[in-house]
Amino acid sequence: MSLQRPELDELLSLVREGDTVLVARFFRLGRSRDHVIHLVNSFHQRNIQFKALNLGIDTSPPAGKFMRSIFASLAEYDRESIPEKTKAGQQLAAAQGKHIGRPKGLRAFSSPRCYKEARNLLYGPSMLTTAKNPLVAGESIQGVSC
Repeated sequence: MSLQRPELDELLSLVREGDTVLVARFFRLGRSRDHVIHLVNSFHQRNIQFKALNLGIDTSPPAGKFMRSIFASLAEYDRESIPEKTKAGQQLAAAQGKHIGRPKGLRAFSSPRCYKEARNLLYGPSMLTTAKNPLVAGESIQGVSC
């Protein structure tokens, strides 16, 4: 999915106070629910009306004000529930035995040869020599501390 929206960028640069933005389908306006809510609230702040044909949304009459407050409430709820969702996801991953956090580095290896190679990296041969060792992953050698 492309994050670049040249047509939307052009629309946002052309629309002025008193204009109406009309879309056929509500959620085609933005890439996510939060983006759509942000755009609709931005239109309101700039005194730009918004209409979505598929849902009959029109932000100009009093019902439009009601819709905007629902959008704002949804956005606030979503923002405030992020920590709760994150914690639930971490608990689920832990219950499934999945590793949470940074990947384990060289200290996780039980091989004395790996420890020797790590020490060599810090105190002896070059990083290139250590990296050639098949027991040492290339990503691991950059963060070694023994």
